[in-house]
Amino acid sequence: MGYIASYSGYIVVKKDRTDSVLKMLEEADIFENLDVRPHILSILDEIDVSGHGNYYGDYLEEIYGKISPYVVDAEIEFFGDENDSHWKHIFEDGEWKERQGRIVYDDESYTFAKAEKDEEGSFEERSM
Repeated sequence: MGYIASYSGYIVVKKDRTDSVLKMLEEADIFENLDVRPHILSILDEIDVSGHGNYYGDYLEEIYGKISPYVVDAEIEFFGDENDSHWKHIFEDGEWKERQGRIVYDDESYTFAKAEKDEEGSFEERSM
């Protein structure tokens, strides 16, 4: 069983490849909700992803590898059910990257510490 997480985000794809990317994502059966909408640029579509369930990092990397040739931009945020963990998968410069962060609580409320920065203010990032 994988780690339990909630997730939401988007994947921007070339319009002529939307159907094939959507089919790959549906067959992977890893994202609970997939909604397609036109992107502001008419040659692109945006696939919104969201849900809650098991997180399998290795399997996601395999799926990302299959859809990467058709992806223009993407960002999917994950929130773990334990330890207030937070991480993002971002597609930039032609590759998928993971950025991690954490939720910081104070006396009366909680604030989100930027996912892109670690305690020293530098990126905590790894290529996938």
